Amino acid sequence: DSESNCAISDEAAIYSLPGASSSSPSAPTAVASPLRRLAVGAACAAGALGMVFAAAPFLTPALRRHALPFVPATDSQVANVFSLLKKNNRITKVPSMPVRLIDLGSGDGRIVREAALRLYQATGVELNWPLVLYSRLTCSRLNCIHRPKFLRTDLLRHSLSTYDVVVIFGVKSLMKPLQAKLAAELHPDACVVACRYRLPDWRHVDQIIDGVDSVWLYRPPAAAAAAARTGGAARAWS
Repeated sequence: DSESNCAISDEAAIYSLPGASSSSPSAPTAVASPLRRLAVGAACAAGALGMVFAAAPFLTPALRRHALPFVPATDSQVANVFSLLKKNNRITKVPSMPVRLIDLGSGDGRIVREAALRLYQATGVELNWPLVLYSRLTCSRLNCIHRPKFLRTDLLRHSLSTYDVVVIFGVKSLMKPLQAKLAAELHPDACVVACRYRLPDWRHVDQIIDGVDSVWLYRPPAAAAAAARTGGAARAWS
C-alpha cells in the first residue's frame, strides 16, 4: 500500500508541474481571442471608411454655399447636349484644331468622356475628389486623340476665357453668379449649354425640351445680339 501511495504521489507531482498544467490546452484559444477581436475591428473600420468614401460625393455638396449635388446625367441628357452642339455647328471638324469644351461640375466625367470621343479637347471641373479620381481612372485607357483632363477646383474660380463650349449641370441658386462669370470671361464665339436649369437673364438661341433632360444653348449677350443682326447663331458660327 505504501508503494502504491508513493506512485500516486509521484504521478500527482508530475501533473502539478507548470509545464504540464491542465489549463495548457486552452492557451491557444486565449491568444487567438484578442487577434480575432482585432481582425473584426479592422474589418469594421475598413467597411466604415468605404461607406464614407462612397457617400462623400453625395454628402459634401450640402456643406457648401451653393449646394451642387451629384446627380449623374442620363443617356438622354448626354445625347441632347451633343445634338444641340452638332446642330449649331460647334463640333471638331479638324482633329488638329479641336473645339475646347469644359464641363462645370463634371461629376463622374461622362460628358467629358463623350466629348473626348467626339474629338473635343475636353476638361472637367469638379470639387469632389472621389469623383475626380473616378473620372481620371475611367478615362485613363480611353482611346481618343485628345486626352481629357479633370481638375479638382471650384468652378466659380476657374477661368473660362480659353474655352469654346461651356456645359453646365448646375442648380438654380448657382445660375445667377455663374451667369455673371460667363459674361465677364467668355470670348465672343463661345457658347454655353445649360442642363436642367436656364440662365436667368440670357436669351437662349436654341433648345431641346425633354423634361428633366432639357438643354438650352446660349451665346454671350453681345455676341448673340450681333448674330441676330447677321442672320442667326448657326450662320454666324459656320
